[in-house]
Amino acid sequence: ALGQTLLAGKGVPQDAARACEWLGRAAEQGNAEAQYYLAECYQNGLGVAKDISKAIEWHEKAAAQHYQLSVNELKKIREKAAK
Repeated sequence: ALGQTLLAGKGVPQDAARACEWLGRAAEQGNAEAQYYLAECYQNGLGVAKDISKAIEWHEKAAAQHYQLSVNELKKIREKAAK
C-alpha cells in the first residue's frame, strides 16, 4: 500500500523511485498486486529504468497468482510483440 501511495502521490509527495523500492519488497514476498505495480513501473520507466523484460517477469509472477490486471497486460504485450 505504501508503494502505491508514493507512486500516486496520494496524501504524500509523489516519489516513483521510493515507490518502486517498497513495491519491490512486497513483490519479492509474493504480493501479486505489488508485482503488478512493479511490472508497470518497469514497463513505463517510472522510478526505474524502463525494462520490458523485467516488466514481463513481474507480470508473469502476478499472473501466475491469477492477478487479472497482469494477465491482461501480458496479453497486450504479447499481441504488440507479434505485430
